[in-house]
Amino acid sequence: MTTEPQVPSLTQIQNQPRAHVPGTTIFSPELAARFDHLVTLYPVRRSALIPMLLYAQDELGYITDASIQEIAYRISITPLEVRNVLSYYSLLRTRPVGKYHVQVCTNISCMLRGANELFAHCKQRLGIDHKQTTPDGIFSLEEVECIGVCSWAPAVQVNYDFHDNLTAESMDAVLDQYRKQAGK
Repeated sequence: MTTEPQVPSLTQIQNQPRAHVPGTTIFSPELAARFDHLVTLYPVRRSALIPMLLYAQDELGYITDASIQEIAYRISITPLEVRNVLSYYSLLRTRPVGKYHVQVCTNISCMLRGANELFAHCKQRLGIDHKQTTPDGIFSLEEVECIGVCSWAPAVQVNYDFHDNLTAESMDAVLDQYRKQAGK
């Protein structure tokens, strides 16, 4: 007589022991202290999740499996719950990107003012496509939805810096500025 393997329930999966070891951290002491303080600012610890993910991404470059485990432990939720939030927000990344992450808005306002052509220009100029990184690791490129500067379209966000009213020529100047800052 053969028995079929038991498929664990969602509750069983969610209640599995966490891989994070209490008392240890993968983050810098400064960020760990910031996390400790951050959870005290909210009536529900879970409310600190998105800020914690953003800070972790800033420090590590992207959200790693280990950071998911530790953040879940810190706010008493499961890693699956962290991944659910992580998969919803395009601003959170689970893979490395270039030193300068170029995000070209192609939503309606930007599209009407030349964003598709600007994105095509960036692809040609950088020699990469959507969600790719240049071989030297300096730039990554992504087509994104609205970045909230519709009145100054077309717009691009590079890391946390906004550039607006762009043309192919002014975009070249922006890319040249970042390449110079990278020292290459």
